[in-house]
Amino acid sequence: MTLSNTPPLAAKSNSNASKPENLKAQKIGLVTRDYRHKFDNGCRDFSHLFAKVLQVLDEAGCDTVVFSPYSIDPRKGYDYSDVVKKLNLNCVKAIVLEEFHDSPRAKIRREAQDVCIYYSTPNGWLEYRFKQKFGSLTGRKESEIRDYVKAELPNRVMGNFCILVCGETNGVKYSQTTKGVEDEFGLRGKIPHKAKIILNPVHDRMSRFEMSLKRKFLSEEGRYVISLWNKGKEFGEQKKTRDGKKPAWMVCHDGADVTDRVKKIETVEDLDKLEIGIVQIPLARSLSAKL
Repeated sequence: MTLSNTPPLAAKSNSNASKPENLKAQKIGLVTRDYRHKFDNGCRDFSHLFAKVLQVLDEAGCDTVVFSPYSIDPRKGYDYSDVVKKLNLNCVKAIVLEEFHDSPRAKIRREAQDVCIYYSTPNGWLEYRFKQKFGSLTGRKESEIRDYVKAELPNRVMGNFCILVCGETNGVKYSQTTKGVEDEFGLRGKIPHKAKIILNPVHDRMSRFEMSLKRKFLSEEGRYVISLWNKGKEFGEQKKTRDGKKPAWMVCHDGADVTDRVKKIETVEDLDKLEIGIVQIPLARSLSAKL
């Protein structure tokens, strides 16, 4: 992989003017980690391996790369947008990540900031930003969720995929009466047919049974739901996790869990602290590969 003098990234902006409309995700790289781990550069974000991960997945033919949230902690001396513009990426056309602030005074405290989409155009790489709007429905008025569906959800559709951040998937509700998931606020119905993929970056593993049901529900009618999250959240005085041994992602298609058909990359060298997988649309059979 070589460097090139590609045009610079557009200036950072919260405007929707630069929203991509025609991105097409077909081979999607998933990148997660235990966010307690401090890498060789002294940081707990993806910055130390950001360039190498993009190179590996570009060489594997991925057109889209999604990093688990709390992805990059922006700081003086490191600008990940410079990394993107200097890499001569042949296949990768879109990168999904979240900026955050990692406090040096607390072991685990993290503050989520913007979700950032970098996408390639004939004139260089452009940037689109937005923030997560809600997580749990607890304490929220129904009108807030309906407003989200009406006003915000269209801003998340970027071609053949849309993005629901973390608990925004709670926009579909589990009913204790029917013991099923219902589209009470019209979220699933609002996603246009062309958006056959829902990318769902999640901060921490959601272990309640309702969440897997919601993902399956959102994937009905031939859609894909691709969720990924970080490992490392600790509970109680013993600081145990609920991560389990499986990779930190779940993929649903047409109402079924098809996570076993993600191609897990058995990483080598200094990528061994990451979990990397590839989702091919349409799904291939369960595979494993080593890069």
